[in-house]
Amino acid sequence: MILNFFKKAFISLVLCTLIFAFDSNGAWAKANPKYASIVVDGNTGQVISERYADKKLYPASLTKMMTLYMVFDAIKKGDWTLDTRLYVSKKAEQQVPSKLGVKRGQRISVEDAIKALVVKSANDVAVVVAENHSGSEYRFAQAMTQKAKDIGMSRTVFKNASGLPNSKQISTARDMAVLGMALIHDHSEFYHYFDDKSFEYKGKTYRGHNNLLSTYRGMDGLKTGYIRASGFNLVSSARRGGKHLVGVVFGGRTSNSRNRHMASLLDRGFRIAKSGTYLASAKIGTPPSPKQKPVMATQIAALDTTMDIGADDIYDVSIELAEQGSGDIPSPLGFLERAREKAAQNANVINVASQIFYYDEKQDKMVTAVMNGMNHPKLYGLDVGEWSIQVGAFNSRVKSESAIQNARSRLPKILEKMPAVNVPVKDRGGKYLFRARLTGLDKQEAYAACSVLDDCMVIAPKS
Repeated sequence: MILNFFKKAFISLVLCTLIFAFDSNGAWAKANPKYASIVVDGNTGQVISERYADKKLYPASLTKMMTLYMVFDAIKKGDWTLDTRLYVSKKAEQQVPSKLGVKRGQRISVEDAIKALVVKSANDVAVVVAENHSGSEYRFAQAMTQKAKDIGMSRTVFKNASGLPNSKQISTARDMAVLGMALIHDHSEFYHYFDDKSFEYKGKTYRGHNNLLSTYRGMDGLKTGYIRASGFNLVSSARRGGKHLVGVVFGGRTSNSRNRHMASLLDRGFRIAKSGTYLASAKIGTPPSPKQKPVMATQIAALDTTMDIGADDIYDVSIELAEQGSGDIPSPLGFLERAREKAAQNANVINVASQIFYYDEKQDKMVTAVMNGMNHPKLYGLDVGEWSIQVGAFNSRVKSESAIQNARSRLPKILEKMPAVNVPVKDRGGKYLFRARLTGLDKQEAYAACSVLDDCMVIAPKS
């Protein structure tokens, strides 16, 4: 009897354990698959928080941020002015809402088009801009994709100017943060349009969808987006007490829950930015002495939240690691680094795949931070006691990044997600070379990885 009792008790315990495990997995399965977020310090380029920031998702009307970037470029080049009149085609007239209602044969000024895209998120006006800019929306989308690559949006493909559903039109939270920063820094003279809450066109007043402009202290603009496949998306810029944050949220279940979640992310971001505690014992821009043991990053905080958006996701607050870089570096510009072969002047951050290079002008030092995975942030810098492999040295960052991706694709799954480090150095001729490296390995892993690849060199720590 006693034996049977314990036997039944054991079986019950096993069943309870299995049920608990099933419930836990089931709860995780209910996590919002459309969700992603990132918050970036707009003054330094430091990533304050991120969750699924490199997950490919549908941008919806955030696409119009790039449409507007192209408009601002055209004005700066002298191709258009704010008064240039753009022709409305039949295709533009036939676009689905949200729309301004322009008719075939009419013309709309560039300035009205800007306001309609920002405030009304007008799909018909997006097509007007595309066709007048490039002759067709198809060619304009190609130009948008190329521009995205030029400014460092490595995981974005545009297929139309509006963000209307297209299965091949994808982006990431990180890429949208890059775009937001690019609009702020590259086209600062036009940025005020993103703060417009309403505009008038032909005697009618149109009001915008970005309610945080009115309700969140310090919010100064950018864009909302929604299609069924994406959920409610938002890119926000906010300033308080000399601090500037850019936040991105994908996949809100409602516009209100998305707004609450963005407010929560920014609130925490401002607290972290104000405290300056990105590192446990070092500050970005103040690299440790090469003789010291490397400063390892520690997690600042984790927010346990049950917001409607991403309710089942753990919100990780990212952490930063400062390390001195190698060689001379062209001066950067924020979170942005352009994937252009010629680095832009007046820059402060180079974004390379999962890596950020940060240049501190006061210290005249190059520092780097590399994220490893989404669930457990761990940062790797150059020369931090990790073994690396080098898969080539190239005269362009784009070629170097391509070599890194090619190497990753050939490695066993256990190694394919190792962090990328793109090391810029100046050769004797004054030109920049980019050493393509994968890091975060121990000695055995490094040699094992190189044994799989054709052109590969093992790099010991501090090499």
